[in-house]
Amino acid sequence: LFLDELDAAGSRGSDDRHASTYRAQVIAGLLEQLDGVLGLEGVLVLAATNDPGAIDPALRRPGRLDRTLALRLPGRAGLHAILTRQLGDALPPEALDDLSRRAIGQSPAEIDAALREARSLARAAGRGITAVGIAGAWVSAPRRRA
Repeated sequence: LFLDELDAAGSRGSDDRHASTYRAQVIAGLLEQLDGVLGLEGVLVLAATNDPGAIDPALRRPGRLDRTLALRLPGRAGLHAILTRQLGDALPPEALDDLSRRAIGQSPAEIDAALREARSLARAAGRGITAVGIAGAWVSAPRRRA
């Protein structure tokens, strides 16, 4: 079972009082469902988040989602592989090399968003995707929270 964006459920200890009763009900329901499947043989529950601090502590207690793995941003070789896979032969190798160097510090999600934007702008202009268009999409994209 994969739970994506687990932080969206929030935390009952949040300072944000807006919809706190609803958030408490969501957390309680999620805890109930987790308790029902975590003891089943062959069931593995994974969750992902960009904001581990926003997850309710009860979800991170031993016996629930108690192991944490932090994934680093990809290095230049990983970025090159992502760009190669996403772009295929749309750009020459030297353009992919330059883009992978310029993309250092970007997450795969940010790269995906920039590629989608660059493709959309290229389609609207009636041309193919370019390295300049991709780099421009990175510059114009909002940066993620630190």
